[in-house]
Amino acid sequence: MRIKKIFVGFIVLGAIMLAAGQSFAVTITFMHFEWRDDVMRLQEDSLRNFENQNPGIKVEINYVPWKDTRMTMLRLLATGDAPGVWECSKHLAELMGFNGLTDLSKYVANSEIEKEWAEFSWHELKLYDPERIYAIPQGLWVEPSFIYNKKLFREAGISPPPTGEAWTWEEALDVAKKLTGPERWGWVNRCGTGASMSKSLPWVLWSNDTDIITQTTEGEWVSNMKDPKVEEALGFFIELVTKDKVCPPEAVAYGTEDMRKGLVADRIGMMPMGSFFWGILLNDHPDLEWDYMMLPYNRKKCAPFDITYFAVPTQTSEEKVEAAFKVIQHLTKPEIMMSLAKLNGNLVPRASLWNDPYFTKDPRLEKWTSYIPYERYRTPASQYMMLIETVSTPVIQRAMLGEISLDEVFEQLDTAISETLER
Repeated sequence: MRIKKIFVGFIVLGAIMLAAGQSFAVTITFMHFEWRDDVMRLQEDSLRNFENQNPGIKVEINYVPWKDTRMTMLRLLATGDAPGVWECSKHLAELMGFNGLTDLSKYVANSEIEKEWAEFSWHELKLYDPERIYAIPQGLWVEPSFIYNKKLFREAGISPPPTGEAWTWEEALDVAKKLTGPERWGWVNRCGTGASMSKSLPWVLWSNDTDIITQTTEGEWVSNMKDPKVEEALGFFIELVTKDKVCPPEAVAYGTEDMRKGLVADRIGMMPMGSFFWGILLNDHPDLEWDYMMLPYNRKKCAPFDITYFAVPTQTSEEKVEAAFKVIQHLTKPEIMMSLAKLNGNLVPRASLWNDPYFTKDPRLEKWTSYIPYERYRTPASQYMMLIETVSTPVIQRAMLGEISLDEVFEQLDTAISETLER
């Protein structure tokens, strides 16, 4: 894999370092997934400023394609080449399962981070370990939200549910059928890669109060594919394509750009997409008529939050951990956090920033806090994302293309999930 390396900062002259009481500069590698150019430039400029303020620390940035983040992290842990700071999100449990993250509790204690961060932003971390802090929440996303095209709704005479309320699956499906027409789809899911499927599939399971795995009383994770609620959820998800025909078979190859083009061209009526997509629409399509609502549900309302974290691998020396935490503190300063939020489309864990005009001037952004009571985080099993991305995705894609039946989906996934967990 080609990893683009950008070096920021400068090497301080030896004489200056000696005068400052240090014989060498500490080098911290910061690994971040590739994203918008303006976001990467902002981070680079921010880290240059950090180096000027901290002449004993040099920061080197590694950018990795988003779809390759998981495998890159695992490979670097295995080879002993993990960075000093990395940004991670849905793979946090897997990294912790490999004992790959440093406990930052003593650094967080009595810091601004402990005092300023909203309680719910720590919730996912506490599911994995209620006593220790292995990562610092950096960004929040409603992942996904149910985005809709207001123009198509208006033309069809459809009104969305009130803020904080949600349609049932069947109510949303009925609307999707009304919106579907020649070269237009009522409800499109992004299923082009395992990473995309991890955004589109889990919430359907959670909104039916179930998941593909379950934990025994002895604490062991086992396949839950024989649960009728799992079969009901997967059947509904797949049949949006095969039976109800409100989502095109081509969605098995859809990524973010396909979803953007479809919404802008009035070819997509509704779609589950993360709040990062709000930023794309606000910045790149200010005149587009769009909004979002709570996700449709069957048994349980849910508003999944995807949280990005800054974490420090266990391979980092104590000296570098202190420097790495300084980098994290810098990147989570209020002004930097807000600047990144405006470009990324993310929300922020600093509760004091929720009243910033950026979040209050647009009613679409202001209402996101109404989703917090329905928060739903990922099943806290270290194998979970692997089971969604690499085990479940290809089977479900084959079903959407009509290559295998629903019964074959359930049978194949039950076998594959059980074998994977046994390993």
